[in-house]
Amino acid sequence: MEKDLARHVVRAGFASMGKLTNLLELLKEHCSPEEYQTYLKAVATVSAHISEQIVSRATANFPDLEAEIEAKIKKYGLII
Repeated sequence: MEKDLARHVVRAGFASMGKLTNLLELLKEHCSPEEYQTYLKAVATVSAHISEQIVSRATANFPDLEAEIEAKIKKYGLII
């Protein structure tokens, strides 16, 4: 995989995790506490899998890419 493609994969992974995380506030407002907890655990599980199986794999061959991503998150609060 080329570095630019890896960067794109990482952005897609973070975007997916972000959309799921943003969904939680809506679910919290409209679901029972028990149902919300089920979704909360599911989102956490899926986000962990995205991080491990997609983001980590994409950055494995590009240590400088991981540092670049961390710097952007620190500076902007997101990947841009």
